[in-house]
Amino acid sequence: MTNKLFQSVLLAFTLFFVGTSTSFAQDNTPDESISYGAFTLYGNFPLDEDFKDQAKFGGGLGFEGAYFFHPLVGFAYSLDAQVNPYNKEANETLFTGVEDAQPWVYGNLMGGLELSFPITPIIAPEFRVLGGLMVARAPEVTGTVVGFPVGTVDAVTSPAFAYSVSGGLKFTNYDSGSAFRVGVRYLAATPKFDYGNDIEQKINMSSAQLYVSFAFLSRK
Repeated sequence: MTNKLFQSVLLAFTLFFVGTSTSFAQDNTPDESISYGAFTLYGNFPLDEDFKDQAKFGGGLGFEGAYFFHPLVGFAYSLDAQVNPYNKEANETLFTGVEDAQPWVYGNLMGGLELSFPITPIIAPEFRVLGGLMVARAPEVTGTVVGFPVGTVDAVTSPAFAYSVSGGLKFTNYDSGSAFRVGVRYLAATPKFDYGNDIEQKINMSSAQLYVSFAFLSRK
């Protein structure tokens, strides 16, 4: 009996919340259904244990958009790239030291769903779940032993499936038709790099990132 009562109250609260949020969104965003803009990324990616700490904190740029087919739910997409400098002081698996190294680089093209519900006429929490293609580039590294160069590992590029989960706040100015977004994104992919001679290496390139975005709103 108690469980049924709890479920009934929870269902009633959920329906009330969705209905109220939808009504609020319809009242405050009658014309806006499309947004597009640019964003920046800041973060690092912890790699597999053998590659741990080999990428420093880095940044990137991207372009994004969203089309809301419902006051609360829309289709979102993003195209972005990030560069993380190589950490020459990290523990090496092939060399005792590093003389020179290129940065880690990857780009993503993803699409998915966005949920956004306004809590005031200006502020709206938002959540995104995206999936798509990552193209990652492992750096060229020149290693040393006792301070002398002994060999170079060539740069390798690999495609992989990637997904991201993000959440943050959107601050909208309907008079100017613009919005400012800030939040956190978790990105994950496992590209397989082929170094030739039957040598392959899978690397976990998961990353926690801070994003800051400026978007324009387009009216129907």
